[in-house]
Amino acid sequence: MRTDASRAVRAVLAAVAALLLWGAPAAAAVEVYPVTALERGVAGVGYTVVEGTRIEPFDVEILGVMEGAGPAGSLVLVRASGEVIERAGGIASGMSGSPVYVDGKLLGAIGYGFELADHRIGLVTPAADMIRVMELIPVEEERESAGEAGEAVPGEGAAPSEGAGVQEEPAALSGLPEGIVLASSAAEAAHLAAAVPPGVWVARPVAVPLAVQGLGARAMERLREVFAGYDLIPVQAGGPPAGREIAPVVAPGAAIGVQLIRGDVELTAIGTLTAVDGRRFIAFGHPLFNRGEVDHFVTGAYIHHTVPSISFPFKIGAALAPIGSLLQDRGAAVAGLLDRRPETLALEVRVNDRDRRVEREFHAEIVRDRELTVPLAVVAALEAVDRALDRLGSGTARVRLRIEGEGMPRPLVRENVFYSGSDVAASALSELFVALDLLHGNEFQDPKLTGVSVDIEAGYERRTARIERARPSRRRVEQGETVDVIVTLRPFRAPVFDVAVPLHIPEDVGPGTVTVTVRGGVFGGYVSLPSELEGDLALAPVEGGEEGPVSIEAESLEKLIDEFEREPRNNEVVVEFYPPAFFSGRDEYSPDGGALPGEEEPDAWQEEIPGAGDDAGAGDGFAGEGDSGSDAEEDGGAEDGDDEQAGSGSGGRRRRRADDAGQGSRPVRAVQPTAYVIHGEAQFTLTIEAAPAEQEEPGEEAAPPPEPPAPRGPLRMLPTRAGR
Repeated sequence: MRTDASRAVRAVLAAVAALLLWGAPAAAAVEVYPVTALERGVAGVGYTVVEGTRIEPFDVEILGVMEGAGPAGSLVLVRASGEVIERAGGIASGMSGSPVYVDGKLLGAIGYGFELADHRIGLVTPAADMIRVMELIPVEEERESAGEAGEAVPGEGAAPSEGAGVQEEPAALSGLPEGIVLASSAAEAAHLAAAVPPGVWVARPVAVPLAVQGLGARAMERLREVFAGYDLIPVQAGGPPAGREIAPVVAPGAAIGVQLIRGDVELTAIGTLTAVDGRRFIAFGHPLFNRGEVDHFVTGAYIHHTVPSISFPFKIGAALAPIGSLLQDRGAAVAGLLDRRPETLALEVRVNDRDRRVEREFHAEIVRDRELTVPLAVVAALEAVDRALDRLGSGTARVRLRIEGEGMPRPLVRENVFYSGSDVAASALSELFVALDLLHGNEFQDPKLTGVSVDIEAGYERRTARIERARPSRRRVEQGETVDVIVTLRPFRAPVFDVAVPLHIPEDVGPGTVTVTVRGGVFGGYVSLPSELEGDLALAPVEGGEEGPVSIEAESLEKLIDEFEREPRNNEVVVEFYPPAFFSGRDEYSPDGGALPGEEEPDAWQEEIPGAGDDAGAGDGFAGEGDSGSDAEEDGGAEDGDDEQAGSGSGGRRRRRADDAGQGSRPVRAVQPTAYVIHGEAQFTLTIEAAPAEQEEPGEEAAPPPEPPAPRGPLRMLPTRAGR
């Protein structure tokens, strides 16, 4: 039994040690209480924060040991009690990692609780299993030490309650379950709870509150979709109390945060620090994402309040200053290093609201994670656009993306324009999602993304035009010649005008009749985008190794970037055909998707649009994505007989391949930018004739012309493409 005097002395020592730890966080090697020495009725003390940053003790009673029940070994069944537990309503979400001591030695950390049951009952993850996770982190520097105070903070200093150690008479075990089943998540716990017999409790990891700061209602809903498969509870929490500088506390029992986004938006998983050993630390007593090696921010945390709940109590907290980085995420614990900064992705979004003449900038740092980086970046960007526009609904936007990475041969730069009849913000970010997903999942090398910048100019005005008809300046053309394709465009509520698109016929294209398709430059002209990207965002990570929303085949990351950048833009008229050799039985083709030799890449930002004419209504060149279709005009009818037709059919085209295949295996293409987002489609036939043979020199014998390849089937018309 401890005397009041000894307890007071220990409390003073603890306060001094806490100051030392805050100045230079360190502790002596963690002294562990072995699980094999436990007996029923042993009393201990736990530490946690239920409000502010003050670490407070609570009583712990050992009820038994569940051999081999945990993901890394045994678990210890305990009952928590005391004034702190009463205020919290029991073991609460956010108490994960709260250290439990027996006789001044670390037994382990609170890791599991019971939903819709007695919230005072929980499971402790043994310290030995947690320390094995910490030992996966190599530390080159010699351990710093805080002297003999070390691990006494707060396990010794805050002083366990009277009667610590083995009780003379074990406490009654009434009200305990007849059996316990361990679930890995809340979803699995709910499933098991419906299947187990009465009297059997289902334990699960103490859910981690995800404190959210800076997200609106719509981005918050997208965030819940991202974390639907994880045991996190997104909670709008805001920041720490305004006007106060609150220093993080680095000591066992302190509240900490694992931060996924930091900046104008902050996402912080709240838990509890279990132990510190030199610069290394352990926390949580269960995994966060169970991702293995990670690199996340770790911050101090301020707890606004702990909310009692019938389902499961939870803490509402906010991140403080960074204190280190998380490097291991395993079954028994998470572990990391103090005084280390993680490698992150810097996101910058600049939005110009054309109607209100308001400009906003947004900055955030996003952790690098195999599954979460892409959806978190899109969620943060969506919040930036929503916050700048301060509205939802239709509009036109022009967007410039720039993505950089340490493992990239060069930055990816892409400019495009978008229109949506329902959600211009989400539509404007659809290519950001595609580009990040394409780079992040490429098969060649790790891009190690370091920076993403997005520049957006948006407004209410609808700038769309439908392809009404298309016809060539002549129906027969020789190899090596250029024919003008006259495309009639009908803008939304503006006069009709024509655009002339020069189509060059390469000399190596064989003679014959081809079907020429005229369409808008919707991204993925050869791979259809999934419907959820049409005016909205698909943010959930791809499951089971499936391909992302767009697949571009290439033999290097550099060519992959080239192919992505050369994709036609939404405001371009695309004229293309497949050479006769394409129909000779080839299984693949490989369009280059870019400008023809000698042509410059079209500029989606240009103000003056050649070929549009004075009546084109080009104005300042403001343009957007394909028509949503809700109020689109009816497409025009066919002209010039059966060889010309306009419509809005949908064509399944084969996957693109970026290689050096011959001209016969890829389409011949020409593009022309306009001031409008182009939708609809038209087709006509064109006859390609062999160029006249060159005059032979006297005495030279002309070589016989090559025989054309034997056809393997009838000429196939390209399927038409759906209008947007």
